[in-house]
Amino acid sequence: ATYTAYVWSHFPGQVNFVIPASTAPGAATVTIVSPDGAESSGAIQITPLAPDLFTEGSNGIAAGYAIRVAPDGTQTYLPIFQANGGSVSFAPIDWSQPGAMYLVLFGTGFDAANATSTVVNIGGLNVPVEAAGSYAVIAGMDAIGVLLPPSLAGLGVTRVQVTIAGKTVNAV
Repeated sequence: ATYTAYVWSHFPGQVNFVIPASTAPGAATVTIVSPDGAESSGAIQITPLAPDLFTEGSNGIAAGYAIRVAPDGTQTYLPIFQANGGSVSFAPIDWSQPGAMYLVLFGTGFDAANATSTVVNIGGLNVPVEAAGSYAVIAGMDAIGVLLPPSLAGLGVTRVQVTIAGKTVNAV
């Protein structure tokens, strides 16, 4: 079967595309046709669940953001990375104001996930998963939202490990 795929990219030489949900599991071939007509093909394996977290740059920095919810309900979005020219670096989460802190991570392949089938471990601590699943804004993009306990404040750059329905996702 031939499918039309949505293709987008943030980095030269990188192609992102969505495999339709109706695609049967098993071996498949992906062919990308560039605007100049050049074709590139490769073999892939389609599986029912293939979760992967998105990263920014080449340092394994999670694609996402933090949200501080103040006691009065005001939400402030905070960056977890910063882009400077062609490089991406970590941005510390500002814990200086009162309120609950949430982390939202973006990825793909876990649109069928939910808060009970998802485990998120940050710095050796399992944190409460508030939501996991499809991020309806962009086809193929999924999201996980977790509540960050105050004990993580000041920890610095910390490893995040996600497991969805028993499958371990790439660490960020």
